[in-house]
Amino acid sequence: MPSEIALHVRVTPNAAKDKFVGVINGEWAIKLRAPALDNKANAALIVFIAKMLSIPKSEVVIRKGERSRRKTVALPDRARIRDILTQIVEGKI
Repeated sequence: MPSEIALHVRVTPNAAKDKFVGVINGEWAIKLRAPALDNKANAALIVFIAKMLSIPKSEVVIRKGERSRRKTVALPDRARIRDILTQIVEGKI
């Protein structure tokens, strides 16, 4: 199994727009327009993260917390992805 980056995320569904809020207490705070019904927020989270990192949706996997606002998302451990995550946290993107 290739190595992965574990991204700890706190999702707020039913938001006015899809938005990365920041890192709060070690968790990526992300607001999504999708409701927390019928897996819509999870699907929207996968699309949001994939677009944010310019990677295929198939490379974004919810490993833990599918029925919770707190989730652990697995990403491929590649230098480019780590660099983008760092730039996002530092507010450069």
